Amino acid sequence: MDDIPPGKGRSMKLERGRPLQINPNRPVKFRIRLPRGGFIHGVVPPNSPLTVCIEGDDEIVGFDVVVDEDSTKPIQAVED
Repeated sequence: MDDIPPGKGRSMKLERGRPLQINPNRPVKFRIRLPRGGFIHGVVPPNSPLTVCIEGDDEIVGFDVVVDEDSTKPIQAVED
């Protein structure tokens, strides 16, 4: 994650049955894209691991991360 500059992102490759773990040292936004157009998104706080793994019949069409542009601002939780 250190090689992604603030405000920029990257698509992460997922392999079925093989966990992918990110453990960023800065806030990172993530988006998991699902096959029917749905998505899961959120923020991984600094030094907090996030593991994504495709198992069985699960389908994920994309896993994207973006490093927060302002790594000094606090992370806020918002509930609907």
